[in-house]
Amino acid sequence: MQSVVILKIGLQLKARRTFLRIRQSDLAEIAGVSLRGLKDIENGKGNPTLQTLLALGEALGMELAWVEPRQATAPSGFAIDTGVSTGAKLE
Repeated sequence: MQSVVILKIGLQLKARRTFLRIRQSDLAEIAGVSLRGLKDIENGKGNPTLQTLLALGEALGMELAWVEPRQATAPSGFAIDTGVSTGAKLE
């Protein structure tokens, strides 16, 4: 099953690469990653390391940032402590 996060990162990398008119083979060489690995990342496949994503981002002049925050959910019967006080006091 493809990870939505990896798919979004791959699409962003590919969009930047094509905007800059850089061939996949050239980007792979510049970033020091395999061509197959780059193709997999751009297609939302694989499990790239943080080092690989940083190398690709640097080669494309991009900063690595979270794609989008996810709403935290807890299993039924559990609560999530957000660290935000509502002002209510427990007695």
